[in-house]
Amino acid sequence: MANIIQRAALAVAKLAGYQAALPNKVQAPATRIGTNPNSSYSQQQRLRLSIEGENAVKNTPFGVNYIYTRRAYCSGQIAWNPDTGDAALDEEVANVCNAEWSDMGIECSMQDAFSRVADVYLPVSGDSALQWYRDLDRLRLLEITADRIGEQFALSNVMPTTAEIDGVKVKGDYIAGTLWTGPKITGYKIYQRNGDASYVNPDWIPARNIIFFKDDITGGVRGVSKFAAALEDVNSRYQILKSTKDTMQMQSKIAAIASNNSGSPSEYDFQTVQGTDGTIDYVESFADGAVVKYQFNGDSYQVLKSETPSDSFLSGLKYVDAQASLAMGMSPAFLIGSSDFGGASVRLEIEKASREITRIREHVHRPRLNKIAYVTIMDLVARGKLPAKANITRGSWHFGTLPTADAFRDAKGDIDSIRAGTTTRGRVIAANSGDTFPRTLRQTTQETVAIHKAVQDANRELERSISPIDGKPYQPTASIVDIALSTDNPPQSPTNPAASSAPASA
Repeated sequence: MANIIQRAALAVAKLAGYQAALPNKVQAPATRIGTNPNSSYSQQQRLRLSIEGENAVKNTPFGVNYIYTRRAYCSGQIAWNPDTGDAALDEEVANVCNAEWSDMGIECSMQDAFSRVADVYLPVSGDSALQWYRDLDRLRLLEITADRIGEQFALSNVMPTTAEIDGVKVKGDYIAGTLWTGPKITGYKIYQRNGDASYVNPDWIPARNIIFFKDDITGGVRGVSKFAAALEDVNSRYQILKSTKDTMQMQSKIAAIASNNSGSPSEYDFQTVQGTDGTIDYVESFADGAVVKYQFNGDSYQVLKSETPSDSFLSGLKYVDAQASLAMGMSPAFLIGSSDFGGASVRLEIEKASREITRIREHVHRPRLNKIAYVTIMDLVARGKLPAKANITRGSWHFGTLPTADAFRDAKGDIDSIRAGTTTRGRVIAANSGDTFPRTLRQTTQETVAIHKAVQDANRELERSISPIDGKPYQPTASIVDIALSTDNPPQSPTNPAASSAPASA
């Protein structure tokens, strides 16, 4: 009978299919609560995660390291490269835009404001925004954090409402600080901060004046902190390491345990210092360092051996760091360190990180940077600082180089791609330096002219010099290879180098 029951139980287990679908003592069964990203329950969790994400960045090395790394590679080196079709106009547009962006933020540049909103506020809180603001005769960008968009303490589901935007009453559906009219947002409800936990003076800002940032996988109106899945590992690692450091500090102070009849130190070991209020403090006579502990006879104590941090402990911390890194969409070899990876493995892991950085650049940053470039250029045209010519707004944003484990290999690949026609000099220049091709070409031309002048001047100097041996002038044998060697395999020098460097005679 027992075998029959056991076989029946196994058959039922096989019929169950997914073991994760069965509730157990470790994990409660999941429910549909929270699957709607716009529900009041989801909004409550979103706000909680936003605060926890901020705490992780302020108080854990992992959190602040992710932010620094993301800023360095995603927005640390952004440059607008005009493509009007006119090299001179391209350089003019680049110069005028850079001057305009240098102080477009509030006491900072547009690039600084964008970097904070896109690579600090966005991953920490789940969303953020930049607001266009007309300041006297120019545009500025205001930084809007997630806590200022909508209410923080009055959570509700989707509800119909009427808002006054630019003096016009607009009807729509209100969801967590956003007003929807059909499939698009028509306005954002922006609050002002008043202290740490108070928000006042809500104002409806037209959607055309808001550049909204969101990057998550929920599909909700508002975003969720990038640290959501990593917070448990990050906080556990922080607490484990803190407790271990406290243990190490205590162990390092204990040198020995002394037993005597009084259970206290000798009167010669300490000096008494009487305070102004009559209290007496005992100050150890010898210098700061390892201390001696005392106990009564009969008590039993064990001297703790300093065995931390052990190799297994450090390996455990690395594992927790790796799990948190994966939750952030980054490879641990890139975000934490690559000492435990081999050469090929490092390249593979860095390639994974490069894909995530590319995704952030192309799908999060570029569409919003394109709006900034278009609005800025059209405003400069309206103010007469740029000409109203065709293709004046055409161009593209370029970011810095992607992370690499072999810079020489990447540089050689760029050269091969240019020769094969699969990329352009302008793209490679922009990716490596953030500069423009016209400016680089002009500087290269100036360097070329200066090099040829130096060669000809050197040969003329040789011809003017007289040899003390035979009294004849020196031969003009200087060449470009002597002045500036531009290749590892220079061409063979001609018989008369001066003839190749001198201008052709009429």
